[in-house]
Amino acid sequence: MELYVETIEQVPPHLLKEITHFFETYKNLENKHVIIIGWEGLKTATNILQEAKSIYVEQNEIADGHSALNKLSDSY
Repeated sequence: MELYVETIEQVPPHLLKEITHFFETYKNLENKHVIIIGWEGLKTATNILQEAKSIYVEQNEIADGHSALNKLSDSY
């Protein structure tokens, strides 16, 4: 049986607390601090990933003069 989570409301509250705790503490050994400001849904996550991909492609095209988009496409 496969289960799919389609909205943040479907994630059990305790699991959200565990994930929050992980991200609040995982940098402690490096003396860095992380602040969690909340949870967002699928649309926001998709937008962030698309923006990050665009920035990656842009930076790598500038760095090596080649299309980083081709490199990303080839890796899938």
